[in-house]
Amino acid sequence: MASVDVVPFIVGGDGAVMFPSVAAMADRYGADELTVVQFDAHYDGETGLPHTISDVQAVSRLLEQDLLKGENLVQIGVRGTDVDEYSLGWVRSRGIRFHPMHEIEAKGWASVRSSALAEVASGPGNVFISFDMSVLDPAYGQAAGRPVSMGLTMREVAPMIRELCEVHNVVGLELLDVAPYLDISYASELNANQILRACLVGLAARDKRATS
Repeated sequence: MASVDVVPFIVGGDGAVMFPSVAAMADRYGADELTVVQFDAHYDGETGLPHTISDVQAVSRLLEQDLLKGENLVQIGVRGTDVDEYSLGWVRSRGIRFHPMHEIEAKGWASVRSSALAEVASGPGNVFISFDMSVLDPAYGQAAGRPVSMGLTMREVAPMIRELCEVHNVVGLELLDVAPYLDISYASELNANQILRACLVGLAARDKRATS
């Protein structure tokens, strides 16, 4: 799909899907020409586990195989037990632009959002969005496979997704970790759909501006 300049939307699967998705983008655009914006409660940088194909090692595998540059990865919303001494040292040693929830709580969403958007603008122009439902507070994404409390709200993330897709050359989006059977209220599915729509609206606005 990427080879014919279609913007793929990958929907479903756990965090392990991030590896083949980003690898495909690197094949199409080059690892040096790709920025990845990862919305996730988990940093997915575990190493040394028995099984390499897992939802906790997608980022470490991408970096180890030179399919993504650490400085071209912007992580937003990591929290809980994933933010410990080891993980903080790991992301810093690889130059990842890292915005955990404790930073958002200390500085406010508007400040962190502005910093993250500036980092995206300073990186390679081809942007891929990896959106894991766990980045949302469980009140908005109860159906995430690995939910973590104290997350972001839909009012925070949906406008940012729209802006990314409108302002930047977004070449693909993946929506991960949605398990509808875990949420009988339908709120998680509704919000997941809204994330996709936010990007579609942004892409439409970008295309309209380009042709007007």
